[in-house]
Amino acid sequence: MKRCVGIEIADLPNEYAKKVQEEFRLLMSWFGQKVNAFDLEQGDFLDKKFRQLIVEEATILIINNVAFRPELDDRIKRELLMDLEDGIRIVTTKAYGRVGRSSIISERSMNNIASILDVEQLDSCEDSASWTSKPVPYYLHTVNSSRIEQFYEKLKSSKSPNASCSSRSWSSPSKESTSTKNSDPSEEAWMPPTPSKTRRKAKKQKSTSTSSTSSEVPPIKTKFKLYRPPSPVKEATPVPQEPSEPQQPPISGALVHQLLNQIADEKMKSRRLLAYKEKLTAEVKMLEMN
Repeated sequence: MKRCVGIEIADLPNEYAKKVQEEFRLLMSWFGQKVNAFDLEQGDFLDKKFRQLIVEEATILIINNVAFRPELDDRIKRELLMDLEDGIRIVTTKAYGRVGRSSIISERSMNNIASILDVEQLDSCEDSASWTSKPVPYYLHTVNSSRIEQFYEKLKSSKSPNASCSSRSWSSPSKESTSTKNSDPSEEAWMPPTPSKTRRKAKKQKSTSTSSTSSEVPPIKTKFKLYRPPSPVKEATPVPQEPSEPQQPPISGALVHQLLNQIADEKMKSRRLLAYKEKLTAEVKMLEMN
């Protein structure tokens, strides 16, 4: 392995990565081991500055996507993985396709990333490296676009004008059927009955039997289908409308002010009468005491 690059966007994991880098170099020098070159980068691996490194230079990608949002996974598939060359290996913690089985390719699913990936689950090991203490599965994806090429070739050959079309014995009527058809125009060419056609025919016969007993216009049986003359349109009787009540004119601000003044005058008069009554009762009590 010539070069190894780690990319992380969060601040706290970057700080720990730098500390682990120092401890790792000291430990390897203590044991006298030579360390291959590796770099630690802080940023978004979907940034354009990392595109050449990931798409053109990298041969193995490790993506810890077990906690990624679906939107981020969709961007990774669309912006990075779709442009990888054949043979590139991708290790993830959440599979991007069906494990152990090749995805069925169709015109609708050929733009899916799973159509160019061979997925297999790796054997789990104890004390595996992850941000959680629980065991995390690992999936190995290998880019293989040969199945897409085979599908395109098959699609191209099926749409070519020289491709043989499937012939049906009942698609072209025989001479006997044409002669009988010309002799009796009311009869149609025989077609092999299918369940759906049988159901439709039964429903059609049921509808004709019920319509014949009703008061509607009977249908006319033609060569192709049942033709039902349009029934006469009945004129809608006008619904009598009730006379609307006359709308009251809106109350003006001057009228409201006048009503408020009248209410205030009435309250003032009642207060004066109450005070006069209390005064009279007090005088009567004074006279009784004397």
